[in-house]
This record gives sequence, C-alpha cells and structure tokens, in this order.
Amino acid sequence: MLLLDTRFLIELEDELVNDPKPLLQFRAPLRVVRLSRAIAWRTAALQGSLARRLGENDAWIAATALSCEATLVAREKAFERVPRLDYLTF
Repeated sequence: MLLLDTRFLIELEDELVNDPKPLLQFRAPLRVVRLSRAIAWRTAALQGSLARRLGENDAWIAATALSCEATLVAREKAFERVPRLDYLTF
C-alpha cells in the first residue's frame, strides 16, 4: 500500500484544472483512509518519541502510514526522521 501526501494531489489538480479527466483516472483506484482513535494515539506516541517533533500535519500523515503499514510517498524531508516509516521522496 502507498500513502500519498494529499498536497501532491492538490498540486496535480492545480495543473490539470482545464482537463480534470487524468486526475480523476489517477484517483479512481485509490482508497481513502479515515482517521481513527488508533491513528490519533499513534500520532501522540510518535510525537513523544522524536527528539525533534514533526509539524502537526506531518505527524498525522506519518502515523497514518505507520498504522496502515504503508509506504509514504511525499516531498517532506522531516519524514526521514521517523523510525520504521517506509518513506519514498520524489
């Protein structure tokens, strides 16, 4: 499973504003992961375990990826500091 940072989709949407069909085709097979108490607890534990905290949104994203055992694809270098996070940058 891959977890994409939603900022990527927002940037892609901006580029495809005149022709949204490619974006809709790209998003069609994706699954939306809803936040849960388990992810909230994991977010808090993650922030408490890091020497330097992540930004709030990045902490939620990282905890979601960890909870789903997903590979996170994003541009944020801060994710490199998260232990056990399978992270790919582009």
